[in-house]
Amino acid sequence: MPPDSKGLSPSRAGGGDREDAPLSNAEHLRLALEELGPTFIKLGQVLSTRSDLLPPEFRNELAKLQDDAPALPAGTVEELIVQELGALPTALFAAFDPEPLACASIGQSHAATSMDRRR
Repeated sequence: MPPDSKGLSPSRAGGGDREDAPLSNAEHLRLALEELGPTFIKLGQVLSTRSDLLPPEFRNELAKLQDDAPALPAGTVEELIVQELGALPTALFAAFDPEPLACASIGQSHAATSMDRRR
């Protein structure tokens, strides 16, 4: 898999320097929740706060879902804009940055300039 924006492979994104070590059960769980999407990421975020349900290793790994939400690929963002707004970003905005400013489990924000040049 290609590296993320921090130069880490997805299996270790936010996870330290054990690049060759096998994934722990906690890491497998976090990655599975990320792959399943926003609802499951939210579930992982909630579970990361529950010391009565999970041991520290799992809570610490799931806590990465709090501030290390993966970005949607630019192509997916473009498809969603077309679905929701009916046109490509280039037709709707004078400028649109495909690189997100911030990412969360249920959304991400992008810099854009309207056709009348308001940001």
